[in-house]
Amino acid sequence: MIYGFHSVKGIRKQMEDAILIFPSLRTINPNLQLEIALFGILDGHGGMDIVKFVEANLPFEIANQLSLINGSMDYTIKKACNQAWKVIDERISNELSEAKDGCTALITLVTDEYFYIANMGDSAAYLCRVINSVVHSIPLNDVHRTWVNCEKERILNMGGSIEGGRVNGVLQVTRSFGDLHLKKYGIIASVNYKKIKIDTSLDKFVILACDGFWDSVGSLDACHKTIQYLKDSERCSLEVVKDNTSTLDDVCRRLVDLALSNKSQDNVSVLIICIGKTTN
Repeated sequence: MIYGFHSVKGIRKQMEDAILIFPSLRTINPNLQLEIALFGILDGHGGMDIVKFVEANLPFEIANQLSLINGSMDYTIKKACNQAWKVIDERISNELSEAKDGCTALITLVTDEYFYIANMGDSAAYLCRVINSVVHSIPLNDVHRTWVNCEKERILNMGGSIEGGRVNGVLQVTRSFGDLHLKKYGIIASVNYKKIKIDTSLDKFVILACDGFWDSVGSLDACHKTIQYLKDSERCSLEVVKDNTSTLDDVCRRLVDLALSNKSQDNVSVLIICIGKTTN
């Protein structure tokens, strides 16, 4: 599996993003029966305590839960993520009870045939699919912000307010780890899922990125730019090459630079997972 990533703090004072890359979860839990890769974007806000905790513990908890659950692939992955989210959220409440910050989480679990997307917050993943030479960007997750009706209703029903597009005038997202002072106003640590079957004849790559990227670059533009950058680097097939300038890391760097040139006001993190030939 070929992947690349790049992350910068941008104009912010500190980097509050984290990128998760585990080409095989068996490196975490050798007893795991399923062969699954895990990739993810964590987007912290208000500090780094929560994002560091989630970075250190969420992948291991997902792997642990996967090893404990018996059932179909779909059932196992969904239940494992639900349980992992619950465990991490409870641990944060108990072990980091004084923390004021929080973080979102976008996780992709990859098998031979499927991408499973588990998301909480406003990072996003898009699949680039090319049909008859036409490039399509397919959204792979919902986002959880105050303008989403069901999210807004929950906040208001719990006694919270929406001021300037933020929960109680503070937080843009409506789901997160941490943010303990806002839990009573409807901020929840609950994950949504999507599953997509991979078609290697049409599907080229998946882009995962934080809101600092997507607020500055459209999804279709990102797909077109990625294809162009791969052409520029003469990477016409997805074979591993020794030339560092031709790696997907460099493509991700160029995408991050594009977001910065478009005046992104946040940390910017991009991760690409390749599926099939990209320059047809």
